[in-house]
Amino acid sequence: MSYKITHIDQSYTSNLPDFSFNWTWRGKQFNYNLLFIDILIVFVLKVILIVASFGILNILQNINYYSFMVDQHLYFGDIQNILKDPSNLFAPDQSYLAVDTLYSRVVGFLAIPFWFLDTYLIAVTYNMILSILIAIFTIKLYYHFIDINYLNPRILFYILALSPTFNAYSLLILRDIMIAFFFTLFIYYLFKDRWFGMICILGVLVFLRPFIALLLGMAAIMKYPAQKILGYKHWLLLTFITISILIMIIFIIGLKKVLWPLNYLYTGFDLSSILKIIGLGFFIKERIGTGLSTGSGMMVRLLTTDSVILPLTYVITIIPCFIKGNNNVRIFLLILFVMNFIMAIAYLGALRSFPSRKILMLVPLFYVQFFYFINNHILFKKNRPYIL
Repeated sequence: MSYKITHIDQSYTSNLPDFSFNWTWRGKQFNYNLLFIDILIVFVLKVILIVASFGILNILQNINYYSFMVDQHLYFGDIQNILKDPSNLFAPDQSYLAVDTLYSRVVGFLAIPFWFLDTYLIAVTYNMILSILIAIFTIKLYYHFIDINYLNPRILFYILALSPTFNAYSLLILRDIMIAFFFTLFIYYLFKDRWFGMICILGVLVFLRPFIALLLGMAAIMKYPAQKILGYKHWLLLTFITISILIMIIFIIGLKKVLWPLNYLYTGFDLSSILKIIGLGFFIKERIGTGLSTGSGMMVRLLTTDSVILPLTYVITIIPCFIKGNNNVRIFLLILFVMNFIMAIAYLGALRSFPSRKILMLVPLFYVQFFYFINNHILFKKNRPYIL
């Protein structure tokens, strides 16, 4: 049984999800429909993970689970208050413990029919479902940038859906997975030119994480001038001139006095900042900010292997992908670079650390770049295409 939209009316179905992917093997084109059974298998595996983690928490009752990522205290308390009195769904933000209340309201609303279940189970199941949707839209975004695919989309789906990083963060009662989902969906809509969807997502993110809404709005604005610049014959020279002018303006007007992110560039930026910017500051004993010791935090990061490997491959492969990629790929890499840099500098300027959970929303984009590099720079061989 396959999940596929029947394209009877193109104007109607073009706005519906289509989980159909093409791939090439030994020079032949194949079509793969994301099977319902694949989603079901992944969901069952995630439920087993949830139940196992819940059982461990109940066995090890002397461990304060919520001390890991202290924000869980706030969201857990808000959801509990909604379950005790559903009218709290419509209460003003001031009555909530968390600053941005949308995650608590959504999970609380979904939890009401399942009031007899533990709040932890409901919240992390919601997170796990979102992580599966992130995997699907990450593959669809990857497909947007390639002409011929040599990677089996079924394998890609399982890699993404069973990502150690997304599984780990899905087990926390935090809004980060929800932010990562809307972040990924927005970038997908951006390159598909679906403005209505982008506007709706920005509206959601204003209540979920206003800073990310601002960042994505900037990415949307940046895309179209970038298309013009990269379409220019001497785009490299024009890009260099543009960046040079911006740097000169910053130094002339002295924005370091009013903008702390830029102040960090002046006073705190050094070679170690490169690791911090890609979320690997824990290697140099950066403050973790999770309630864990540095050693425990490093152990957690090493267990979420893709959150360590992908930033490194991003740094290594971004230049060859940019040089050999088409304009669409270059714009994607430019947006990824700018968003990563701005987020990192903002947190480093304010906190002198870039918490690993803040890079979570970039992980799907790192995967897209990684798959693109493997497909176009490794697997592709003249007259001898093959499949991973």
